Order: sequence, then C-alpha cells, then structure tokens
Amino acid sequence: MLNKIIESIKQKKLSRILFFLFITLCCYFLIILLFALIYFKTNTISFVSDDKNDTSINSDQVQIEFIDAFYFSYVSFHTIGFGDIHPNCKLGKYILLYESIISLFFTSIFSGLLVYFLLKRPNNLIISNNLFIRLKKSKFYLSCKVGNKGNEVFNVQCLLEAFHIINNIRSRFFSNNFHIGALEQTYHYDVNLTVLENHKLATELYNVVNENKFVMIRVTFYGFDSVSGDNVVISKTYKPESFQFGTSFKKTGDWDNNGNRINKDWSGFQLIENLNSQEIKDKFKDFIKSISL
Repeated sequence: MLNKIIESIKQKKLSRILFFLFITLCCYFLIILLFALIYFKTNTISFVSDDKNDTSINSDQVQIEFIDAFYFSYVSFHTIGFGDIHPNCKLGKYILLYESIISLFFTSIFSGLLVYFLLKRPNNLIISNNLFIRLKKSKFYLSCKVGNKGNEVFNVQCLLEAFHIINNIRSRFFSNNFHIGALEQTYHYDVNLTVLENHKLATELYNVVNENKFVMIRVTFYGFDSVSGDNVVISKTYKPESFQFGTSFKKTGDWDNNGNRINKDWSGFQLIENLNSQEIKDKFKDFIKSISL
C-alpha cells in the first residue's frame, strides 16, 4: 500500500495534493470553530472543580471564555475528553453528541477520500486528434494513436465503431475490436482496409473524403492500471473533418539496450509523415476502384 501511495504522489502534481489537504483542514477548523461558538453563545459548558468537597466556588458560575470553548470543542472533536470542562445542561450534552457524530463521519470520510485521491490514477491517457488513412507497405489502414503517460495499462481492449446517421437515426454499420496485453507508452490501432471484411468501411471512407458523405467513427480503449488496478478508459468520436491521410506516425521515444523507453518526447504525438499527400489520396482512389470491380 505504501509503495502505491508513493508512486501515485510521484505521478500527481504536488499542488493538487496540497490543495486537497488545504480544503480538508479548512473544513476541519470551521467545524471546531462552529461548535466552539455554539458552546460559548449558549453557555452550556462549565469548569469542573478540582476539589469536589470545596463548595466555596460554584464552577457552573465561572465565566467560560471563547478560548475555553474552542479548547473544549477541539478535545471533544477528537474524543479526548480530559474532564476539566463538561456540559452543564441537557442542551450542552446534545450539542456534544452532535459534534461527536460529525467527528466520526468527518474522520472516516476524510481518510477514505485521502486514500482514494492518492491511489486514483490521473487522467493521463491521450489519443490522436485525427483519424488517419495510412499507407503502410502498400496496404491501407485506418489508424489512430493512443499514448500512455502513466503506469502500464494491462488487458487493454480496443474498439472501433462506425456509424451512419440517416433520418435522425444513428446506425452502426462496422465494428472492430482488438486486445493487447499491455499498453506501455504508445500504440497504433490499425484496421487493415485491404482485407475483404473491411472493404465496406474503406468504401464508406472514400465516399466521405470525396463525396462529402457523413460517417462518424468512435474509438475506445479500456483496461486496468498496473499499480492501482483502476479501470482506465479513453474514448474519442471522429467526424469527417478529422479524417486525414498519411504514412508513419512520428516516434515519441526510443529504446535502450535494456528494453527501457528513453528520450520521451510527447510534442510530436499528433504528427504524421506525408500529411494529406496527393499521391496517397490517388493511390487510395485506385485501391477503392480495384475492390469495386
């Protein structure tokens, strides 16, 4: 558990953690101050005499100052109860009872939220802004790119769905899913448009980019964080203006001789080579003609 918390703190900005603690401490002091003010204004607490046989001083008549009420509220909130100050009437007992109940719930909720906040994976999956029709080794692929800036994500399911919208009704005409064991840093989700089962999708894409027809494509990735076990999900919907042509995605890092990622650079994550090349568009047109024969 401690290792998970330390790893989580490293991944999160310290300012976010400090902000959470600041809000919690403000609520904590406000509760104590509120009950201190109630005790003070209602005069429902008093000192306990050290000598119970001494009747010369009536402790109930000793004036309680606000600092005394704050002290009593503080020790009561933490259920310490030194016994030097006590409620002097039923109303004081009821107020003390409410403060104890609030203290119990506040401590439980704060502890739970703190652990959840520290262990919860930040939203650090990213996905390409555009969907690319890529030419790779004489084959066409419909591709998007997903990046992972955090812990590895295991058991990742990838889903691509294509929809028509006709007469205000959305209907799915294509679906493709794929499984990868682990997502480390980047992954290119490629749907091979040259295989027979994907020819319909290829034809629809051609109609979109050449005849201004409307197709909407949604890509979803979901899996489990390798450290916290949290569900990790990212999804993006692409419309015709997001469909682009290209070849190879720009690298976001290199590998060393020990199999570790080095020289990570996310600045070029959205970039692709030969963006919207006319040559690629012409070859895609020829490809569509060949599968239409």
